[in-house]
Amino acid sequence: MPGDVNPHPSFGDIIRAVKDVCILPMGSIDIHRVAPFLTKSVLIVGPPGSGKKTLVNMVCTELNATLVDLTAANIVGKYPGKPGLKMLMHLIQKVGKAVEPVIFLIDNCERTYMKKVPKTNHDEPKRLKKQLGKFLKTFTPEDLFLLIGLSSEPWVAPFKTLKKDYQRIFYVPPADYGTRLLLWKEGLATISELLHPDINYTLLAKLSQGWTSGSINKTCRDVVEDHHKDLAERNKETSKETDPWRHLGRAAPVRFIKIGKVYITMSKLMQYISEYDPVFIEQEKLWNSWWNKTPLQKARLGTQVKVGPEKKKGKKGKKKSK
Repeated sequence: MPGDVNPHPSFGDIIRAVKDVCILPMGSIDIHRVAPFLTKSVLIVGPPGSGKKTLVNMVCTELNATLVDLTAANIVGKYPGKPGLKMLMHLIQKVGKAVEPVIFLIDNCERTYMKKVPKTNHDEPKRLKKQLGKFLKTFTPEDLFLLIGLSSEPWVAPFKTLKKDYQRIFYVPPADYGTRLLLWKEGLATISELLHPDINYTLLAKLSQGWTSGSINKTCRDVVEDHHKDLAERNKETSKETDPWRHLGRAAPVRFIKIGKVYITMSKLMQYISEYDPVFIEQEKLWNSWWNKTPLQKARLGTQVKVGPEKKKGKKGKKKSK
């Protein structure tokens, strides 16, 4: 929010931090060897659709790295039992050294540390709980390995266990005003010639406060796809095959021909906006309370000077008897 003493980072700040921590040290084996702080694991948290997987794809693309998905749903039923699990960890480490750099991905990593797994979950999420710590200890400066965990509900897992396995924590909050404005402009750029002049990007950015970047991108895609479908139906209605006057050998009267473009108006965009829910204040408070427990955020909050009215200290003493 504007005027906050401790505002959330923008998406550009997060991209810069990911570059400094994940991309630059792993860009060269020489840099990785002499790095002052070897980052073995990173935890990226944020609401659904905030862009966590986009950051992982960005890291893999920039490094030309191999992505190994260790998500519980991806390895369920494979290499069963303790011997099979040891064989799995041995294989990914041995193959990883042959195809460096390697990014190990665990989606919904908070489920690995849950105390009670729901009965409806048959993915065996706690399967890698004991193996992750041992696996991270095998990482050396000679290995271009990085473990990235993604979480949409990090408060489900005990914070101490998350902190033990993941050295760095990045929080991707809902998009701020500048990011939302840019996303609306770029998302609707493909059909800019079909937008009505009453489209107000500033109003769209304000109405989508609390939205994630994924919600805005999906809304723009829905608008573009539905508009193309409307144009296809419109062309089908005015085609020669459906012309009732084709057997007379002449064209349809002018009053039956639709002339002009079909523009996307602001009212039509408002209908799409009403279909999505933002990150509500209760959810945002839950995220803020969890984020304030992280070591970096605690250090940041500790440096802030509290400004407020000073309490006057009264003099303590015995009343003099007359």
